Amino acid sequence: MTDYTIRRAKAEDAAQLGIVGPASYAAAYGYLWPEPAPLMRYLESYGEAAVRSAMEDKGTAFWLAESDGVAVGFAMALRGSKNPSTGSESGVELRRVYVLPNVRGSGLGKRLYDAVEDYARDHGGDHIWLDVMDSADWAYGAYLRWGFAEIGTRIFDKAVYEDRRKMILLAKEIG
Repeated sequence: MTDYTIRRAKAEDAAQLGIVGPASYAAAYGYLWPEPAPLMRYLESYGEAAVRSAMEDKGTAFWLAESDGVAVGFAMALRGSKNPSTGSESGVELRRVYVLPNVRGSGLGKRLYDAVEDYARDHGGDHIWLDVMDSADWAYGAYLRWGFAEIGTRIFDKAVYEDRRKMILLAKEIG
């Protein structure tokens, strides 16, 4: 059995995050994109430069999941991000939580989420919110198991297939 560690990411982890982010996103959601060029441009938002830039924001935090010192997953959270359904800014947005395909089902995603929930509590957040692609049954099911409930929908405004743009907004009270 593989032993995974989860820790708060630091600036020197940006290179690893810039690899595991695009790899895990492309594996999970590459099917949404009919053309490779828009997907590749979108993956830049998961790359090292984007991670370094996001880390400069005091309200943004990253966690790194590792196996033998190598990144296998990550999470990203934003404090003060306005909940699009309620308008509240008192929660924390779980912007990203991804693991590589070969570690899905290991409980690692839940452990990353738990680190985000602890962070939210420690910083006075009263809820966590996120959005998930309507077609991502595996992710949606995990969020429901973790105690999230639907609060609305929105549209993913990127160059994905027209019939795959719906996103479900979810929230969980943590007060």
